[in-house]
Amino acid sequence: MALADPISLSESVAAATIRAEAILESLRKRPDAYLIAIAGIPGSGKTTLCDVLKSRRPDAVVVPMDGYHLPRCQLDAEGIRRRGAQYTFDAASFRSDLERLKQTRCGLFPTFDHAEKDPKADTIRVTPSVPLVIVEGIYVLMRGWQLERLFD
Repeated sequence: MALADPISLSESVAAATIRAEAILESLRKRPDAYLIAIAGIPGSGKTTLCDVLKSRRPDAVVVPMDGYHLPRCQLDAEGIRRRGAQYTFDAASFRSDLERLKQTRCGLFPTFDHAEKDPKADTIRVTPSVPLVIVEGIYVLMRGWQLERLFD
């Protein structure tokens, strides 16, 4: 007998739905909120939560931090064999892009191509007509990166 059974996909979606409803309720109280962050450890349900939020707010855009992974060629050149640590992300570009988004309400953002195992530039477009941007990732609210002031 297993000590703990893994959470099923339906349980994960159900938990994300509860969290999403709480977030959406908070957003209804703050109609001026534009840029929000979803942070958590790997496997904590960030992407599932964002998927549920997006299904309830189809006018929102999700910007995943995974697009800011350093490319494999750069990691290889530095002798880094594994992604995921904070130093395997392009924090400067991430910060710069978010600051520009906060100021202009538009921008182009990368995603992560799992087939190529590398980031893919300029695949997410945010225009001034987008009412809500959800940024998700493991280090989105990491203290050392000082990004929390950008989020509503």
